[in-house]
Amino acid sequence: NIIWNTKIRYLGVGAMVIGGIWSILQLFKPLVESIQLSLKSLNNTDSELPLEERDLPINYVSIAILLMLIPIIFTYFGILNSWVSAIILSIIMGIFGFLFSAVAAYMAGVVGSSNNPISGVTIATILFSSLLIIGLFNVTESEGAAAAILIGSVVCCAAAIGGDNLQDLKTGYIVGATPWKQQLMQLVGVVSAALTLGFVLTLL
Repeated sequence: NIIWNTKIRYLGVGAMVIGGIWSILQLFKPLVESIQLSLKSLNNTDSELPLEERDLPINYVSIAILLMLIPIIFTYFGILNSWVSAIILSIIMGIFGFLFSAVAAYMAGVVGSSNNPISGVTIATILFSSLLIIGLFNVTESEGAAAAILIGSVVCCAAAIGGDNLQDLKTGYIVGATPWKQQLMQLVGVVSAALTLGFVLTLL
C-alpha cells in the first residue's frame, strides 16, 4: 500500500503526461498543416472541393468556440470571484482543450475510439492547470482545486467528443459522406446532450 501511494501512481501519471506531451509534439506539424488547409479552403468555392473535403468553415467554428467560452467564464467566476482569473483560466482551458482534444481525436481516428487517451490528457490538464493556478493566482486551496478540476472536466469532455466525432468522420470519409453535414448533426447531438444531462445528473 505504501509503495502504491508513494511510487506507482506517480510513475503512472508521469508516464501519461509525458506520453501526452510527446503526442502533441508529434502531431504539431500535421495540426498546423490542417489549420492552414482549412484557412486555404475559405477561398475555394464548393465546386472546387470534392464532397468528402467540404467541412464547416473554420471562421464559423472559431466564432462558435469564442461564444462557448462565455458561459465557461461565468462558471469560473462563480468559483474564483475574479473576472481576470476567470477569463485567463478560460483561455488556458481553451488552449488545453484544443491541443489535447486534437491528440485524442487523432488517436481515435487512426486506431479507434477505444484508443482515445482521455484519462491521460485529463490528468495532464489538471496537473498543468494546477501549477498555473498556484503560480499565477491568489486563491484558496479549495478554490484552486475546484478550478483545476473544472478545467480538467471541460478538456475531458472535449477529448471524448473529439474522439467520437473523428470516429464518425472517418467512417463518413470511407463511405464518401459530406463532412459538414455530419458535423451539423454532431453539433445537434452535443447541444442536446449538454441541455439534458445536467438536469438528469442533478435529479439523480
